[in-house]
Amino acid sequence: MGGPDSFTRWSLSWPEQAVLTAHAIVWSAGAEEAIKRMAAVAAEEEEGEERDATRGTRAFLRHCAAQLEEVVAYVRRADAEAKVVSTKDRKTLRSLIIVSVHAKYGKVKHFLF
Repeated sequence: MGGPDSFTRWSLSWPEQAVLTAHAIVWSAGAEEAIKRMAAVAAEEEEGEERDATRGTRAFLRHCAAQLEEVVAYVRRADAEAKVVSTKDRKTLRSLIIVSVHAKYGKVKHFLF
């Protein structure tokens, strides 16, 4: 990432629907790449070279978790410091958290493991 809160700052600089759409596109591309890497490693293992097929997938999941944690930390920090987060920004971040959690516990567990 580009630094502390960079994903969150980016998320707050665009309209909610644009953020959710971009997040879905980037998440899908990352998941596709992780799956392709798993398939490539599995093919190599069939040829006799043993490797960890889930390494790329775990790296992708760590990246997704870090983004989610960044957004949650931003909201918690703002609440703790009594900073005013606009209704629009809070709605965007809430939607982003919901989508991220659903991806983490729904989609990811279903097709990556």
